[in-house]
Amino acid sequence: FPSHDRMIYEFAQALHYAQNNRESASHALGTIKSYAEELIVKQFPNLTISASIQERAPHITHITYHGIESELLLLELDARGFALSSKSACKNDEEENSSIVELLYPGEKRSVLRISYGRSTTKKTINAFLSALREVFEKYDFSRI
Repeated sequence: FPSHDRMIYEFAQALHYAQNNRESASHALGTIKSYAEELIVKQFPNLTISASIQERAPHITHITYHGIESELLLLELDARGFALSSKSACKNDEEENSSIVELLYPGEKRSVLRISYGRSTTKKTINAFLSALREVFEKYDFSRI
C-alpha cells in the first residue's frame, strides 16, 4: 500500500473497532463515573454534581463548589498526579465563568472541577484521586467542603 492508502485503511479499521465497542466502552465509563460520583456525594457533601439526576455523557463529571478557586485546586491536584480541568476544551481560553454554571446558579460565584474518565480509569484511580482531593481541602483548611 502507498502510505496514504495505508492510513485510510488503518483509519477505517479504527473506526470499525470504535463502532463495534462503543456501547461496552460507554457502559464501562458510566460504571466508573457512578462509582466516583457516589463516593463524592458521600465524602464531600458540599460539592455539587451538576445535573446529577439527568442523563449525561458517561465520561465526565462536572462539579461546582465554594471555598477554593478552581485554578488553585487544579494546580494542587496536578502536583499530586491528577490532571483535571475547570472548563470544557471549547471554553478553555475564556476567562469568565461558564454560561451553564451561571444559568444553574444565578448570582453565585462557584468554582468548577471537571473530571474526565477514560479506559484506564479504575476504582483504585478514583480512590487515589479522592484522597488527593481531601488532602488539598485539608491543606487549605476548607473543612466546610
